[in-house]
Amino acid sequence: MEYVRLNTNIPVPKIYYWSSSIDNPVGAEYILMERLPGRRLCNVWSDYTMEKKKIILSKVIDIQLALKKLTFSKIGSVFFGGKSNDQFKIGQVVEIDFFVNGRATLLMERGPFNTAKEYVLAAIRNQILHCRTFRSQDQQNRLISMYEKLCKLVPKYFPDDERNKFVLTHGDFDSSNILVDDTEITGVIDWECSGALPMECLCTYPIWITDNPMAEIIKEESEENLMLQEFFRDEMLHRDQEFISVFDKLDEEKNKFYSAVFNQDQV
Repeated sequence: MEYVRLNTNIPVPKIYYWSSSIDNPVGAEYILMERLPGRRLCNVWSDYTMEKKKIILSKVIDIQLALKKLTFSKIGSVFFGGKSNDQFKIGQVVEIDFFVNGRATLLMERGPFNTAKEYVLAAIRNQILHCRTFRSQDQQNRLISMYEKLCKLVPKYFPDDERNKFVLTHGDFDSSNILVDDTEITGVIDWECSGALPMECLCTYPIWITDNPMAEIIKEESEENLMLQEFFRDEMLHRDQEFISVFDKLDEEKNKFYSAVFNQDQV
């Protein structure tokens, strides 16, 4: 959050004090931060007119493009890099896929990673380690075989000559983590899963204008989502063609590959 505050105009809480250790009078990790005004976008989105939704999406594009300008040579999370709080470095990955469901207790490969290929291969090996530690024998027989097949596909999607340019990505850029006051975005919160990741992790539609495959959705909502996606795409194409180029290269097949690698709850 401090890195974003110092390097962009994205509204994030100012950090007053923090501790990442339980060795303090509170007895737990904590952050004391500024309270930002506004309501969660998820609580008001359905009340907005189409015109207001487009205004919000235009400002979401501002945020995505501001993050896209923050580039790094490695994949990992942002850490303080010196005695002062205005020096930073890329360290190990701190994202949900490497820590949930017992993963935090395992000696996993967490980087930082020099290439996307290195990052994805580590994620697959981590899944195999988690499977061998926590899954039944039947689940291990099925899942480990699947992960070994995924390993063989990595060179197809992540060639050795791929450029190594990574961008800051929120990690949970959902309408529940965006604060608004009418059509003004007053804050972006919950950055704990953020980090420098492949650009295609940033170059996506906002998730709340896509149909949720796990939930029932009425025809009108789906049609509205398609209209908003068209607006988003046209606006982004006008403002940053590279974003759309990266977006278009991430086809359905590669999306399925990503989902298979980073699904923490496969059974």
